[in-house]
Amino acid sequence: SRELNHRVKSISASTFTSEEMAGLQKGGNAVAKKIWLATWSWREYPEPDAHEVDDVRQFMRAKYVKKLW
Repeated sequence: SRELNHRVKSISASTFTSEEMAGLQKGGNAVAKKIWLATWSWREYPEPDAHEVDDVRQFMRAKYVKKLW
């Protein structure tokens, strides 16, 4: 995600602002999935294996840059 200019924070090594905490409390990953993967189909575009770096990059670009779903 750093490659896509997204800021990444470590849960154990970061301090979160009150705005960030409010966002996490409103739904975190569950809400993000509804936004970024709203029409995504596992059958049509399987989620890549985490060890396949190029496939993960391609998936992330489709998800966040092209906003395919």
